Amino acid sequence: MKKNFNKIASLVLAASMMIAMPVSVASTTMVAYAATVQGPVTLSVPEDDTHTYEVYQIFTGDYDDTTKKLSNVKWGQNGALPEGAKVGDVVADSVLTDLQSVATSTDDQTKLTKIKSYASLTAENKFGTVSKDASLSVPTGYYLVKDTDKSLDDTNDAYTTYITMVVGDTVIKRKAVKPSSDKTVQDEAGDAEEGATDGYGKSADHDINETFNFKLTATIPADADIAAYSSYPITFSDTMSKGITFESIVSVKVNDNDVTGYTLSDNVKNGLEGPATWTLTTPDLKSYVSADKPTKVEVVYAAHLNEDAKVNAASGDTTNINTSQIEYNNNPNGEGTGKTPDQPTYVFTFGINNKKVIDTADGQPLKDAGFRLYKEDGTTEYALIFDSDKNAYRPVKSNETSEEMKSADNGTFNVIGLDAGTYVLKETTTPAGYNTAADTTIVISATHKDNNVDLSKSENLDNTIIDKTGTNLPTTGGMGTTILYVAGAILVIAGAAVLVIKKRHEA
Repeated sequence: MKKNFNKIASLVLAASMMIAMPVSVASTTMVAYAATVQGPVTLSVPEDDTHTYEVYQIFTGDYDDTTKKLSNVKWGQNGALPEGAKVGDVVADSVLTDLQSVATSTDDQTKLTKIKSYASLTAENKFGTVSKDASLSVPTGYYLVKDTDKSLDDTNDAYTTYITMVVGDTVIKRKAVKPSSDKTVQDEAGDAEEGATDGYGKSADHDINETFNFKLTATIPADADIAAYSSYPITFSDTMSKGITFESIVSVKVNDNDVTGYTLSDNVKNGLEGPATWTLTTPDLKSYVSADKPTKVEVVYAAHLNEDAKVNAASGDTTNINTSQIEYNNNPNGEGTGKTPDQPTYVFTFGINNKKVIDTADGQPLKDAGFRLYKEDGTTEYALIFDSDKNAYRPVKSNETSEEMKSADNGTFNVIGLDAGTYVLKETTTPAGYNTAADTTIVISATHKDNNVDLSKSENLDNTIIDKTGTNLPTTGGMGTTILYVAGAILVIAGAAVLVIKKRHEA
């Protein structure tokens, strides 16, 4: 019988060594705790590991450090047969058959399933728990160590697995690997915030109705062996604020290679205005993951600010916020997903306040003066249209035609939804009796970081444009005509007097 015990021990040890390949992000650990004597060994957890692990005792026995075998093998507290029962010939044959099939399997989930067939994993009957705050003393033998089921669901974490053979006191060196996520927004190269890469950063500024891109990124660390999973998709979840409209998916790539077969939530098929959340789920990524370098999954989509976007006419924050996170499988041996923290981006757009007045002491408003806005060159018109809902002019949509701005009864003609830059405001229609005002150069200088923008270096964001009355020509038949006649008579008399004096002088 002892020969069978040694046979069992050798097989289980071989299985432990066989399954000792790196397996990250799994829920279970099979550990062979051994010592040169029958005395207990200590299982502990590092200070930086916040997990609490359940410990299940499958086999106990005496470890021989010379032969590297476990003898006197008995079923443990959580073994498939009653605790203390000796492992017999029937079990030996079963173990041999199972381990032979496991040896030819490349799927870590299959390996774990086979090993777990010798255990009764009832949480209420577990051998004990171990954490960084409480180590555990265990007899020599074979134990299954696992995270508590559903303990990490919906959190930015992953279940841990280690399948290896250890001798003596053992510290669980956690290898759970979880993906990280990021979100950035595109800005013009000259306007991008400091630290932005390829024009993408955490904040940007744009016109209303101008198309720009957001970029969602998920990174799976190198050495992340996800073979334990039957499949490994990632779901990007993106939440848009009220002032942002989704347009279309630009690209989906894994390690710069185009990916097809992704799934979009139904609500983005015909465009989607915030506030709303939409999702994109990749196909299985197992074949893309590399042990040599991180695996990067990148989703780029087009969007624009809509008429509900918050407009900054002074320094301050914005409510044009988009956030994203990813949801990933984090338990290869059961159901469970983890979620990364929200990653926000911020988009600013700006406004200028204008008022047309008469050059009087009280600055009386002047209506129906016409204006157009031009880009810095002073010749390229910035296409605007009046938005009655906002009582201001804004950039046109693709199906709209620009129009001249007109000062209202109170003299105002405000503009909203502008990108940072330099503009020229020209009076293009001057009311009768007034002189055309000089051009006004407007500079929107925006320094933004996260949710705040500084416009202190801007010029002419709040303008009062003065029209002066012109010089009136005299009308016929009035006093002006009389004055002209008198002046003419005086000139004639003066001319005659000069002529008489000249002739007398000659005489």
